[in-house]
Amino acid sequence: MTYSYRVAHGTRRRAVIAYPLCGIGATAWAQPAPRRPGEVLVGGTGAGLTPLQRAVEREGRLRFVPSLGTGGGLKAVLAGAIDIALAARPLSDDERSVGLVGRELFRSPYAWAVHAGVALRRASLAELAAIYAGRTTSWASGQPVRLVLRPEGDSDTRYLRTLSGEFNEAMTLAHARPGVQVAATDGEAVESLERIAGALGITTLGMVLGDKRRVHLLAVDGMEPSVEALARGRYRHAKTVYLVTRGAPLGAAGEMVQLLQAKATAQALAEVGCLSSSVA
Repeated sequence: MTYSYRVAHGTRRRAVIAYPLCGIGATAWAQPAPRRPGEVLVGGTGAGLTPLQRAVEREGRLRFVPSLGTGGGLKAVLAGAIDIALAARPLSDDERSVGLVGRELFRSPYAWAVHAGVALRRASLAELAAIYAGRTTSWASGQPVRLVLRPEGDSDTRYLRTLSGEFNEAMTLAHARPGVQVAATDGEAVESLERIAGALGITTLGMVLGDKRRVHLLAVDGMEPSVEALARGRYRHAKTVYLVTRGAPLGAAGEMVQLLQAKATAQALAEVGCLSSSVA
């Protein structure tokens, strides 16, 4: 499967939000970003923000706050600095005990992506494990493989470790290898895959379509990552994004939670590589 888009790098408004990390972690304070009357702030994992922002881009009451990640988004919504957090994992018992409420929002196929200059289009999990383990170090052209990893504790890394004992061992070897690129965020990961010649790494279909990235997605064990294949159970590799609020959302926040789970949003999400949980 090939996605060859020219990326339009517009100026993105960034809102810096800091908040008391009460209940989960240490404490830090700063001024929350100002918001317009009725505006609803959403932050969290990039795998949720990127496709969702594309799906509801005409909804002017939503403002998407970048660069928080799952942990930062949960802390921010707990502190009241944002209204809705997007998380790449279910809530823990501790997080639920302090009033956070989570619901599954959508799933997006995990996708192994390569740089546009790499000729590979399909691979088996065993072949991918050999690359991560360092047993395969170059492409058929002779070009070196450049792995793009996620941090050891990231949900993507944890998922790869669950695929098989061989993949678990391969991830340990990959993280121990000097000089390997480790992308701190979902956005940095897909940007690195687009930019670095010879790159290979994992992202999601939603990140690729949402940001219109020029990369090639691999068919794995004969199956291409797609919303249809995910819905039919033919493609099993997927990342789940959860919508999290502090208690039951009220007012404008409640209206936006309903919007994000509406049929029209589900249809728009499907166009950017995500299967809404409201229609799954």
